[in-house]
Amino acid sequence: MLVAEDNPINQATLSHQLQQLGCRNTLAADGAEALDLWRIGDYDLLLTDVNMPHMNGYELTCILRAAGDDRPIIGITANAMCDEEARCQACGMDAWLVKPVPLQTLRASLARLTSLAPEPHAEPAAAPGSTPVDGLPPNLRELFARTMGQDVEHLRQALDAEDYERIFQLLHRVRGSLAVAGQEALILQVHDLGQSLRQSGLTATTRAHSLMLLHALQDISQLE
Repeated sequence: MLVAEDNPINQATLSHQLQQLGCRNTLAADGAEALDLWRIGDYDLLLTDVNMPHMNGYELTCILRAAGDDRPIIGITANAMCDEEARCQACGMDAWLVKPVPLQTLRASLARLTSLAPEPHAEPAAAPGSTPVDGLPPNLRELFARTMGQDVEHLRQALDAEDYERIFQLLHRVRGSLAVAGQEALILQVHDLGQSLRQSGLTATTRAHSLMLLHALQDISQLE
C-alpha cells in the first residue's frame, strides 16, 4: 500500500493500522512524492489525503486516471460533507473515508477493493473516557504531542504575520490531527475560526477567538 499524507500524526496512525491488518505500506509526504513512488513501485492500492501541499489527492488521482492507471484509490478527508464525496468520485477515486478512520472501516474498504485478505485482528477495547490517541503506542502519542505543539507555534506565528494562506493550511493540518484524537469540540472551533477568517479577516473578534483556540490546542498537545 502507498499512503500519501502530509500530517505526521495521520501518517503514523494509518501506518500503524495497516500494520495491524498485516499490510506493508510506504509513506509519502504529499501528492508529488506519492506520484514518483507510485510510478516506480508495484503497489496494490493508494490511500491519499485529499488536501495536501504541492499536489493534493484530487490532482494525484486525476493524473493517475488520465494515464490509464486503474488500481484502487481511496481518498481520506476530514470533511464528511456530501460535496466531498462527489468530488472524490468525480476525479476517479474508488472510495473515500472520513478521519479518524476506524480500523474495521479501513479493513472493509481494503477487502472490497483488493485481492488481499488481511487476517482480522480484534481491536483492543478503549479505556473509559479515552481517545484514539490513548490507544496508540507510546511513540505515536509522543508524536501527537510534539507535532501539535509545533503546529500551535507555527499557527501563532502565521496569525501574527497575517499570513492567511499559511493560517488556512495550518488550520487544516490541525483539524486532521484533532480528528485522530477524537476532539470534536475543538474540530468545530477550528472550522468556525476558518469560516470567520474567510468572511471577516483578522478583526478584534477573530483575534480573540484565535487566542482562545491556541490556548486550547496548547492544552491538548499535552495529551501524552
